[in-house]
Amino acid sequence: MSPNQGTFVVVVQACTTILENDESCMTIEAQLTNEKVHEIGRALHADLRKAGFASDLFVGTTLVSMYGKCGTFVEAESVFYGLSEYNTVSWNAMLSAYADQGQGEKALRLYQQFEKKHVVMNDVTTICILQACGEIGCLEMCQHLHFLITYAGYDSRIFVVSSLINAYGCCASMCDAWVVFLGLSIPSVAAWNSCISGYAGEGDYTRSFNLFLEMHSTLNWPDGPTFTSLISACSHTGLVEKGVEFFISISEMYGMKPDLKHYVCMVDLLGRAGGLDMVENLLQSFPGKADISLWLCLLGACRAHGNVMLGKCAFDNAVKLQPEEAAPYVLMSNIYCDNLQLTHQN
Repeated sequence: MSPNQGTFVVVVQACTTILENDESCMTIEAQLTNEKVHEIGRALHADLRKAGFASDLFVGTTLVSMYGKCGTFVEAESVFYGLSEYNTVSWNAMLSAYADQGQGEKALRLYQQFEKKHVVMNDVTTICILQACGEIGCLEMCQHLHFLITYAGYDSRIFVVSSLINAYGCCASMCDAWVVFLGLSIPSVAAWNSCISGYAGEGDYTRSFNLFLEMHSTLNWPDGPTFTSLISACSHTGLVEKGVEFFISISEMYGMKPDLKHYVCMVDLLGRAGGLDMVENLLQSFPGKADISLWLCLLGACRAHGNVMLGKCAFDNAVKLQPEEAAPYVLMSNIYCDNLQLTHQN
């Protein structure tokens, strides 16, 4: 039997679903899954091209999303610009691919085309562009979107408003973010988190901690991202005991399991303070498998404190995950170089 457009849409969506389930994890197993799904997606792309569906709006949009989740936005672009027609969903698929892969400039340029063609934007469009604004620090575009959000009536949608607050924070304009927050009748946990993170990013850690207490007083229960922001704030201020206290409270007070991001923040916190022995003990208790961000964070701490042995361990693990990533090699080379200079001085 010959597959039709619907068949290809479903099987390509299946690839995207697998990638979405693994996107928050960069372990070896997740990376292998990504590579395998990418290979299958390319094979499906070849099949649907032969069947004459490559330019079909619905099939092509699904392909763009799949390639975006694979991290290959160049392939996503190739499919997108080959479509026979466009709608809001197809534009959003390409915008999401850019936003997810840190291509903020390209996302904004595509959005400008979006506006020229008078395509109707929705909340997904808005969130993608706000993410891009925050990434590249484009305050002017952020303010422009703020106007459009209010005009379109999206200022009552939780995720849009939280994204707006977060974007203002990334653009170092917490005064604007705070105005948006105060306009909420009942702030969501995501909105509280965006403000806590934003003030921490500006170096106003006292305000971040006070907001956390205020959040408690309004009976908003903190979640994982809340503690990621709080521990990160402690890391940048050297408040080791406070950071450890927050980390322990995740499970003991709030009944949640610390996730990978919490462990990365703790490695950064303890590493900055020189507590590499505590980092080793922490990693032994880690229930999952570390990703490259954790090992790079540990490598940076090992360089700062001249720990060659632990640095070599972090380097080996990082290279196993991403052998072509340059950062581990640069950091390990610097550790060896610093150690050699220290040996000569002694």
